[in-house]
Amino acid sequence: QRGITAEWFPVRLETEPGETFDHQWIYEQIARANEWLATQPGGDELKAILHCHTDSGDLSHTFGIYPARQLPLSKRLAGCVAGGVRKALGTKRLATFDRLGDTDYNTYVFAQQAKYTVALIELCSHQNERDIAALFGNTAQLATAIAEGLAEYWALQPQVTVEALRAGIEKRETAAARAIALMEQAMALLKGANV
Repeated sequence: QRGITAEWFPVRLETEPGETFDHQWIYEQIARANEWLATQPGGDELKAILHCHTDSGDLSHTFGIYPARQLPLSKRLAGCVAGGVRKALGTKRLATFDRLGDTDYNTYVFAQQAKYTVALIELCSHQNERDIAALFGNTAQLATAIAEGLAEYWALQPQVTVEALRAGIEKRETAAARAIALMEQAMALLKGANV
């Protein structure tokens, strides 16, 4: 309804008996997302990967996390989506960042493996009873908030049309032609003055 083509790439929990926590499923998820986005029309600047997780800790919060190497697009993506998520879930704290204390999210799997603009949204805390109740009680509002955040992100993207590019080229060509004409006139004057 908002003009966004999206695909969901779910992953199973890495908590099965005998499994190590090596992010195997997240690597596979990102690879599938990269492959799918490569088949979609439009330039790379119109494509994005959004990871939606829940976070640990007792503090009620929503975090928008982005890799600094993709500023300003990833930062804008994180901010647009996180604000709406916080409103939908009513979490107490909202923050967007690429580092938090000693934690550098630029080294995390989501930041390293994505080939497109990417952000990680920690929707809420799964250790906070109020947050989890809001998460399961407001799924429709949450989905709408994420879609609206994505729509806001793309609405802020500069839209460059072929006509605008052509006009810019013509303007530069006209300016260059004027500069050349002025240089030729100056050269003719200098020749005539025998300088």
